[in-house]
Amino acid sequence: MRLQKILDKIKYSDIVNFEDKEIFGASNNSSQIQENFIFFAVKGSTFDGIRFIDDAVKNGSRVVFHESDIQNFVNNVTYVRVPNLRSFETTVSSEIFDNPQKKLKFIGITGTNGKTSTAYIIWKALNKSGRKCGLIGTVLYHDGKKEFTPTHTTPDSFVLNKYFSSMVDNGCEFCVMEVSSHSLVMNRVDHIKFDISLFTNLTQDHLDFHKSMEEYGKAKSILFDSLTKDNGSIVYDCKSSNLNLVISEDKSNHFIINRDEFLKIENYKQTRNGIEITFSGKLNFTLKSNLFGLFQVNNISLGVSVLYLLNYSEKEIASLVNTTTSIPGRMEKCDLNNPLVFIDYAHTPDALDKLLNSVKDIPHGKIISVFGCGGNRDRLKRPLMGKIASENSDITIITSDNPRNENPEEIIDEIFTGISNNFETIRESDRKKAIQLAIKLARPDDLIVIAGKGHENYQEIKGVKYPFSDKEIVEELCLK
Repeated sequence: MRLQKILDKIKYSDIVNFEDKEIFGASNNSSQIQENFIFFAVKGSTFDGIRFIDDAVKNGSRVVFHESDIQNFVNNVTYVRVPNLRSFETTVSSEIFDNPQKKLKFIGITGTNGKTSTAYIIWKALNKSGRKCGLIGTVLYHDGKKEFTPTHTTPDSFVLNKYFSSMVDNGCEFCVMEVSSHSLVMNRVDHIKFDISLFTNLTQDHLDFHKSMEEYGKAKSILFDSLTKDNGSIVYDCKSSNLNLVISEDKSNHFIINRDEFLKIENYKQTRNGIEITFSGKLNFTLKSNLFGLFQVNNISLGVSVLYLLNYSEKEIASLVNTTTSIPGRMEKCDLNNPLVFIDYAHTPDALDKLLNSVKDIPHGKIISVFGCGGNRDRLKRPLMGKIASENSDITIITSDNPRNENPEEIIDEIFTGISNNFETIRESDRKKAIQLAIKLARPDDLIVIAGKGHENYQEIKGVKYPFSDKEIVEELCLK
């Protein structure tokens, strides 16, 4: 790819030391720059990328796109000034990788909770049916051949297009991806037109970034208002929380669960083996899933809807959905029977409430919950989660999550402000000791729920990510 071809696709205000060079890649991270990459010196809210130009040049960049003034120019480096630089990241990265997004069919899921489960169910089902599918999500990236550990739910466009290109090379027909609100407002997915777009729900989260629920909903709505194909499909449940903040009106391409004749959830129940759901409308059958948690009913329904829109039969859908036996960190049952132990990523008030109310339907003695709240994130949810956990558990153990740069004891203090003295609540800031205490207190018929970190295999403290897996801790303690 020649530089001139890229410049023809964007609007720039100035250029210094122009030379039509061969371009092999691009990044906005100077540490990821390689020989003949373009460095995007984006001006962010915290740092200005021009601070890292020297590092990028040392690593091999010979072209720098920038927004802010540069005082000193290096002779063999081309400098291109681009207003609103971030908005052109998708265009440039797409061109470099030969526009792989045009060669895939995209299924996008947005919402506060349920994105990962819904994406995982659809991804597993399509691959099982023989239609090769890649995945971009919180738990896993998969390019149709290999799996990778995610850096973000929805990474920047440079990373996205690299994976899309690999998916194309590996013969994928589809890409299923979680679409975060951050990625929507930061233009990471502007180059994608989605064939099917799904909405799960909108509940309190990320208000440190979006400032209000209205702004949060507006961010989510971008997927449906701007990024879904004109002939694409939009799917959601009419009972989804805060639906009005995301979907402004019903349109002909909207497929609405629990309304009219599309797909209605007639009945559902949870057993010790999973969930059973009876559907009516366009589909009339009872589906059995190995997944746990009644909050999965909506996620399964969204998956069923996608398979219906892709013309699978009832029999095929029932078989394909049951391909997903567990989802990492989403009410994931540990390999223990007495007591039952579940690991879950619930880190918002709504998710924690749904999680604890789901486990109540499983035969049990006491419910023992272990959870904390992350540092440097929405503080308003901490007392809410304390209240929810204490009111829906027989014993609640408040511990540390990812404190990041905050004092974990102060985070726990804020959680405790939502707890009434009438409930049995224990404080243990050491997360491993908290899990150990839960197992020690549990009787064989009790049920333990460890919430907040789910699939994560680290604990972030003062900028350092230390190895830590809730699931591995449980298995290690129970083997002793």
